Amino acid sequence: KVLVHKSTWGTIGSGPGEFRNPYGIALDNEGKHIYVSDCLNATIKKYDYKGKLLKEWGSYGEARGQLRYPADIAIDSKGLLYVSEEVNHRIQVFDSDGKSVRIIGKKGVKSGEFNSPLGLAIDKEDILYVVDYLNRRIQKMDVNGKVLDIWGLKDDIKTYEPDGFKSAYYIAISDSGKVFVTNPSAN
Repeated sequence: KVLVHKSTWGTIGSGPGEFRNPYGIALDNEGKHIYVSDCLNATIKKYDYKGKLLKEWGSYGEARGQLRYPADIAIDSKGLLYVSEEVNHRIQVFDSDGKSVRIIGKKGVKSGEFNSPLGLAIDKEDILYVVDYLNRRIQKMDVNGKVLDIWGLKDDIKTYEPDGFKSAYYIAISDSGKVFVTNPSAN
């Protein structure tokens, strides 16, 4: 279910507007549409601000346009949606109608590669931050996937930096550029 200030959208199931583990949620730049990633149904759902389902896309798989465990959603200044796929080990970019625009990354340990990406955030300069969960790091990149910086483990080096991310999940960025990361194992 998606809870919206004194309101609930959806029920458990696999039909249109139904959820099986909704994870990520994002509001578009105009505040008119809400997008929800439905992890087990392998879909992205688009709603108006009143909760009316407008569109749903995705299916379980590895091909372009398909999803495997979509975890989080972030939206850039142009209105493109960035969806982290935990099992496909990539970020898939969609337009607001659900057309796949590009894919960023693949499974691996090198810069620009992922191992179960989870949380996403995009700052006001359109810089993408990816919680690369099993690689224990945050990758900072442009919206085309060019890596600008890495916080935590670097490539295949198996030692932690002092600011390592042993089990980071999600990320948020303030208007001033301050980065916040949930890291459950650090409590």
